[in-house]
Amino acid sequence: MSNLERTSNNPDNAKPYKIATGILAALLVLAVVGAVMFSMDNTNLKTETSQLNSTVDDLNVMKASLETELADLENNYDATIDENEELKVTIEEKVAEIEVLQNKIRQVRNRLKGSESKSAKMQEHLAQLESLKDSLQADIANLQGENAELLSARDELTVALEDSNNEIVDLNGQVVELKQMNQNMTDRLYRMAPAGFKAGNFAVNVERKNDKLTSKAKQAKEIKVNFDLPYVPTEKQGKTELYLVVTDIYGNPVKSTSSSTVTVPSPQDDLKVDVVDIETVNLKESQSLAMSFAPEEKLIAGEYHLMVYSDEGYLGATAFKLR
Repeated sequence: MSNLERTSNNPDNAKPYKIATGILAALLVLAVVGAVMFSMDNTNLKTETSQLNSTVDDLNVMKASLETELADLENNYDATIDENEELKVTIEEKVAEIEVLQNKIRQVRNRLKGSESKSAKMQEHLAQLESLKDSLQADIANLQGENAELLSARDELTVALEDSNNEIVDLNGQVVELKQMNQNMTDRLYRMAPAGFKAGNFAVNVERKNDKLTSKAKQAKEIKVNFDLPYVPTEKQGKTELYLVVTDIYGNPVKSTSSSTVTVPSPQDDLKVDVVDIETVNLKESQSLAMSFAPEEKLIAGEYHLMVYSDEGYLGATAFKLR
């Protein structure tokens, strides 16, 4: 009689066999359930990975790694089934492996969610950079237009500067001519109205409010001139009147608040001059004198000539500049 027949005919021997068969059947059922769960999770994971594949390139590597891992797990499951068939592993080990796999799936899903958030932030940052680029391009275009205008203005200023330089050269020539004319006029005055003595050491002070000095034409409130009259001949000494005349560089008389016209003697015809100040003095052989006037209108920047006459004729002159 064979061993199988002896086992099946012997109730005591058949009981362990039935228990082993039941355990094997239970293991097979658990393995099938695990495989179905694994298959469903695997399908869902592939679907989610496929949806995110278009936005996150790095997930392709993760997907390939996951598929490899899942393939390895399938092989492990096959090996486990074989091992279960051979009763070499326990149910607890299979359950533990399934839990590990589920944890890995959850980790992969969390990583996918984090990648989606990073992708959204990167898209927002790219949009901001694109807007900034458009703004910079507009600024560059505006600057190019302004540069073109500045270049055109620079060329115009260069031409204007050349014209101004030429005009300055011409004006300098005119100033030289006017100074020569003024010197000639001064010499002529000495010849026409010689008083027999001369004024010298002229000093001109321009005062503004509060008796403070200034060199600005618009601030000039009073012009004071100091000068000396030395070597006055005895026959010229005594009571006499002095006259102050002020003109611009072109010979135009400057008016004061008390201007008047007087006649001074000359060897030929008497001269009529517009005076801004008259002082009555008692001449001695030598003295220092002062005269002043307040302009009727605000003076303009430029050079002015100041001349002093007496009842005897022309005494002397000086010049001053205001800016």
